[in-house]
Amino acid sequence: MVDSDVPPAYDSTGASSSRSDKKNASQAAKPLASSSSRSHLKAKDVGVRSYEKYMGKIGIGSPKVLQKVKTGVQKILTDLLLKQNNIDTETEGFGILEDCSKICATHKVDLGGMLREKSIDGHTALYWAIVKRRKVLPLPDTELQKRVGQSWQAEEALPRLIQELLSFMKPLTPDATADARLACLHAGDTWLFQCIRSYSAPTATDLRLLEGQVADILHFSQFSADTNMPFVVGFQLKQFQKRLKMSKFIILEFIAFGRMFYMKFYVTAAGEGEDAGRWHVYVTLNDDSAPIFVNATLIIDYFEDPSKPYEYTIAGLIRRHTSNVISGLGMLAKFPDPFMHPQSPYIDSEGTLCGSLSISERRVDS
Repeated sequence: MVDSDVPPAYDSTGASSSRSDKKNASQAAKPLASSSSRSHLKAKDVGVRSYEKYMGKIGIGSPKVLQKVKTGVQKILTDLLLKQNNIDTETEGFGILEDCSKICATHKVDLGGMLREKSIDGHTALYWAIVKRRKVLPLPDTELQKRVGQSWQAEEALPRLIQELLSFMKPLTPDATADARLACLHAGDTWLFQCIRSYSAPTATDLRLLEGQVADILHFSQFSADTNMPFVVGFQLKQFQKRLKMSKFIILEFIAFGRMFYMKFYVTAAGEGEDAGRWHVYVTLNDDSAPIFVNATLIIDYFEDPSKPYEYTIAGLIRRHTSNVISGLGMLAKFPDPFMHPQSPYIDSEGTLCGSLSISERRVDS
């Protein structure tokens, strides 16, 4: 396909002369200027007019046209997320996606499906929107984290371009979720990952049991690597006993110390000897995370007497789980029988399990 078959990605004037094209290409290739002097490309300058003009020339409705629409929109997304450094994606770039959606709607092209594809250098558009951000989201205070966590889609906490991408992508497919998870890990953005995870489709069991409520609320404390202060993740797991009995596992994920931690509550399968049917919690690392020596403490609230929580501590190496053998790879705790009782003192009146996991990096002499 030659370049003339693809609609122009950015055409603020609608002109088609080669002189104008060369000028635009020259400007796009210039280094990024300082924020005080930079000239931003406005969303209103992009997309709709030039696409309508282009579509009028080639006709509407044929497979060839649909493919050209997809190609043109893909070019805009690629330019927006990878090439056009003079676009401030936090304030202006998000409007470009709205223009793309209008074009796609006109030609019955699934923009959400395009955005969920790993079509930009092996990743989704969302991946690049995350890793290209200049800074991570700061952790808000704990109460705000809880309020945001109670929403399936924590839009108010997200940067505007990422909001816009997610609005067209939702619900995220497992592949798109994994790509977003990887992006947050590469960016080291703990809070952004927690906001985005709420856009993943809930399980059928969670939908039936929770009737639209968020299953798991996580909140984090600030920590300082310089002073070796611990990273603390608090959790509230709704309908804990019912979900664990029906699904056999509940998984939490979070980013700390530049790694993706994986916390799994599970029921031991039949045929596992004396542990069959027992409840456990296991903390390990997900793929792409380097091993780490930690001091870790798991605390589960005891509602009958807050001064007597369940507590489990481990000091040692945590590394990623690469086989069915669990022991020695992470933090493994076996819950005592009272956790399984219908009137368990560890479960509140609404069926919620509450607790926290504290992790600090342990220095090991070489």
